[in-house]
Amino acid sequence: MKIDFKYKQTKKNIIQKINIEINKENYQFTSSVQRKTNLSYSAPIDIWDVSHLNGESPKSKTNLKREVKIVDLFCGSGGFTEGVKNGLKQLGINSKVLAACDLDKHALKVYELNHDPDLSINDDVNSIVNYQIRKDSSNKPYLENVKYKTNNLSTVEILLKGCDILLAGPPCQGHSNLNNHSRGSDPRNNLYLSVAAFAKKLNPSFIAIENVSTVLADQKSVVYKTELLLQNLGYITEHIKIQGEKIGLPQSRNRHFLIAKKHKSEPASSFIKKISGLYPNPRNVKWAFENINSIKKGNHFFYNPADVSKENKKRMEWLIENNEYNLPNHLRPVCHQSGTTYKSVYGRLYPEKPSVTITTGFMCPGRGRFTHPYEARALTTFEASILQGFPSSYKFFEEDNYPGNSILARIIGDAVSPYMSKFIGINFGIDFLVNLEELISNKAA
Repeated sequence: MKIDFKYKQTKKNIIQKINIEINKENYQFTSSVQRKTNLSYSAPIDIWDVSHLNGESPKSKTNLKREVKIVDLFCGSGGFTEGVKNGLKQLGINSKVLAACDLDKHALKVYELNHDPDLSINDDVNSIVNYQIRKDSSNKPYLENVKYKTNNLSTVEILLKGCDILLAGPPCQGHSNLNNHSRGSDPRNNLYLSVAAFAKKLNPSFIAIENVSTVLADQKSVVYKTELLLQNLGYITEHIKIQGEKIGLPQSRNRHFLIAKKHKSEPASSFIKKISGLYPNPRNVKWAFENINSIKKGNHFFYNPADVSKENKKRMEWLIENNEYNLPNHLRPVCHQSGTTYKSVYGRLYPEKPSVTITTGFMCPGRGRFTHPYEARALTTFEASILQGFPSSYKFFEEDNYPGNSILARIIGDAVSPYMSKFIGINFGIDFLVNLEELISNKAA
């Protein structure tokens, strides 16, 4: 497959053309966004991305009447879905969320505000489906007795419709390098396997499972087992690793995706490699914050940093006053002065580099390099959401019901970056359009 992205500026819009050649067949997908930035950028692709971050949605010349149906497991606040929907929309593909499931009621509320799923499930995914894993004569695993076990008939009725795209972001804490005590052996890692059971029942054409890049080190080999289960169901699988700073995200965020498709297509890794060629120079914190400063802000908690202790305030002031980015050892708390593994803790963000990985602790300088690059304070929830690639129009709360900064910090830090997942959406959308007739029939199992 040959693929080429081209951008053109007009006074009011930025036009994107995706040209694709597959098996000597040529396809072109044209979409546009309204130019929405007061900043001057030399590269049209910057204007395209900034306009989207400022809330503009792409409009395509092609609009399919049929909606693509999405199910999102471990959906969190909806970053995965937001990105995939945006990628599909760039190709003129409308989408609808059939079902979303998450154990975190606050995150699920944010999801509902933005994606209006037909079915919201505030429960463990294993409360919905029951399954057994057996091994065949060649010692390969397969699924058996996969059944919906919920007594809620309306839930089963909706799920029996099946879906086109199945997304999942199982809890990553058990796999993360930041979790030294249980890394690779956390029982939450088994949740990864449940995605294959849902795939058997929902019969999606496309599956994407996101996790931290260290998920492959899991002691129980959940990724490998899940891959074998999906292959047994007839899926063609592929592993891809996406580095945020190489695809235009102003953040060093490395993620692993297990991709599964019902039909043969060009590798998604080739597509991601082509995308990285659009961004020869990593975007940095300064790029993101210039955009943030151009967005009108209010005095709401969402736009203001959390209070910190007097000691931490002095540490941040020292960094700014001395134009330093790493806190010297003698200014750290005593417990962090010897044997500390993470030198970036209490550090200041470099404006000319991508941000460090945004985690749930971004509001506290003692949890990483989260001091603002220009001011003696930590990041705001709004700033972290932009660094994660959420558009400024994304609703994290209802006006009369603010959940609090600590809850939003957890939700935003745990989110799948929508900027990253939009490329998964474009990849799926291209395959969908090329194989449209093949995918229209026989949806639900």
